[in-house]
Amino acid sequence: RRTGRCEAGANGVVNWAWFEKDRLKPDKAGKVFQLALEFISDDAEHIEKAQAVFSAFVEMKTRLKDYERARVIYKFALDRLPRSKSSALYAAYTNFEKQHGNRSTLETAVVGRRRVQYEEELAHDGRNYDVWFDYARLEEGSLHTAREEGEPAEKVEACIGRVREV
Repeated sequence: RRTGRCEAGANGVVNWAWFEKDRLKPDKAGKVFQLALEFISDDAEHIEKAQAVFSAFVEMKTRLKDYERARVIYKFALDRLPRSKSSALYAAYTNFEKQHGNRSTLETAVVGRRRVQYEEELAHDGRNYDVWFDYARLEEGSLHTAREEGEPAEKVEACIGRVREV
C-alpha cells in the first residue's frame, strides 16, 4: 500500500488540484480549488494564501482555454481581496486581458489597476493634488465610456457615485 505525505496550506491544495488536472479531471481540480477558497478566511494573514490559490486556479483555467471562467475568477478575487494587498493580482489580470481579452475588458482592467494605484498614493499623501486630479479624470473617463457604450443604468449610477466620491 502506498502512503502519501500531506502538505498543509495553499501549496498542498495547489499541488492536489494540479494532480487532478494532470489525471485529466479538470472538473475535480476546480472543485479542489473551490473547496480551498471556502476554507481560507479573510484574515490579513491568509491573504497571500488566497492569492496563491486564485492565481493557480486562473492559470489552470487559462491552460484549459476556459478564458471566461478565468476572467470570472479574477473578478471574484479582486472583489474579495483588499485593494491595498492585490496589486500583483491586478497586474496579472491586466496581462491576462492583454492576451485574451477585447478592448473593453482590457480598459476595465487598466482602469481598475490605476484606481488601486491612485488610492495607494492618496493613502500615503492625501494632499497630493496632482493625484487627486488624475484620479478624478480617470473616474470621469470611466463614466463617459460607460455612457458611450450604453452600459446598464446600474453601472452608470455606480460610475456617477465614484465620480462624486472623488
